[in-house]
Amino acid sequence: MKRTKKSLKQYCDELTVWEDWRKRYKRYVPRFIDEALTKTHWEDWEPNLFREFFERSSGQCVSSLQQGYFTKEEQERIKSNWQKIAPLLKKIAESQDEPQWETYHQIKKLIRSLTFQDRRAATNRLIASLQPNLLCTIVKEESLEELFYKLKAHSSEELPRFNGGDWFKNSYHILALFQKALRPQNPLDIITYPWQILTHFKEMEEKQNERENNIQAMVELVRSNHNLILTGAPGTGKTYLARQIAKRIIGLQESESLQESERFTLVQFHPSYDYTDFVEGLRPTPPDRNGNIGFERKDGAFKAFCKKALANESLPFVFVIDEINRGEISKIFGELFCCIDPGYRGKEGLIQTQYQNMITDESDPFRKGFYVPDNLYIIGTMNDIDRSVENMDFAMRRRFAWKEVRANEHTDMLNEFGDLKETIVRKMNRLNDTIWNERTDEGIEGLGTAYHIGGAYFMKIGLYLDHERSNEDEAFRKLWENHLRGILHEYLRGSLNAAENLRTLEQIYYSDPTQE
Repeated sequence: MKRTKKSLKQYCDELTVWEDWRKRYKRYVPRFIDEALTKTHWEDWEPNLFREFFERSSGQCVSSLQQGYFTKEEQERIKSNWQKIAPLLKKIAESQDEPQWETYHQIKKLIRSLTFQDRRAATNRLIASLQPNLLCTIVKEESLEELFYKLKAHSSEELPRFNGGDWFKNSYHILALFQKALRPQNPLDIITYPWQILTHFKEMEEKQNERENNIQAMVELVRSNHNLILTGAPGTGKTYLARQIAKRIIGLQESESLQESERFTLVQFHPSYDYTDFVEGLRPTPPDRNGNIGFERKDGAFKAFCKKALANESLPFVFVIDEINRGEISKIFGELFCCIDPGYRGKEGLIQTQYQNMITDESDPFRKGFYVPDNLYIIGTMNDIDRSVENMDFAMRRRFAWKEVRANEHTDMLNEFGDLKETIVRKMNRLNDTIWNERTDEGIEGLGTAYHIGGAYFMKIGLYLDHERSNEDEAFRKLWENHLRGILHEYLRGSLNAAENLRTLEQIYYSDPTQE
């Protein structure tokens, strides 16, 4: 799914600040600057400060997440030439508002002459630690470049051009971008954000890749079995997922409409849906001149779709049956039970339908019998807790592969709520963990994961949010009162401690998820 781009500030608002690192940075960096301004020899530096500034080579030192260090031997060679480096460090420390491009490169060249290889990150860290208002804390050039391109992919900000090989200018432009977006009173308050945003983007992409891999696994499951039923708690996005699977099987691009494709169709079963709607049956004809009404055989939705698939046996076709268990399966499918089986696809599974003798059109591909083309795939959706699941008899069940869709696996439907999505998901997860927590195998007696509340229920909060989304508390209250409370009441009705359990769920729902 294509993610909607957000502003840099919106992404930053989603973060929890790495407070330990920020406190450490704010404590040490001003003292680094003072030492560089006043000390000519490294021996004159306060020992602990010098260790943090230059000698420390493990863990999370100031302005570094293990981005590169000097070796012990290199450290000794640099310290032996500190009288050459100190004036350059002082010049940088004196300029907190204007970058010193020439001085940066002079230090870089000098230190490079004293090391066995180009310790770019370690050198960049020394310089960045003296100009926190101008240079960011990502001192590894590859990581800074990675941040540039991830910002380009995910953020709506207008980005500066990336200067390959010039860490100083790239670092300067990146920090200026964050300062413009966040406008901090103290520049040191945002020093963790470049690293945190890079990490945030990586986590986003990992989750997206995980979702894509999950969908792809289901695509392969459909291709190998021809028939798949997505089952799970209500509102978990099963229909949405079925569409995503269909789009990939058909081979549509993300921007292409599934509804406009002739190789996809969706029907929804319900108690009145029957064989005539699905396979074929007699339908009334318009009155003739005398007002007499006759009847003629008409293809149902599935048989008509099979004809389309048969006419184009080279690209795949997908038929989705939403809420498949709500119809009376045996009456809807009739004799088709056999020919939808993956082992009986094509002409090998040819059968005679109930209205076979009424097919007189010689051009009808099913004139001699009906079969399901091998290039047609069926995806059904059903809710685990729906009482109509009993309609799915074993003859039907064994002809489908089954895949459970969990509430916390498919929350992309909530992306439209932007920053609010995180709060929604946390409320949803807290509520579901109280209903039944799979990690601890504990919850409300008589319930289970099939009773979890899916994201589709939480989508309804959009009905109550104002344009500026300034009434979140009121919107969450209306969501509970008008939607969630009712379904949970039904789940608990007739069970032990129903009223008490409903009150517990209400308390969990209204608790502040940011305090976890």
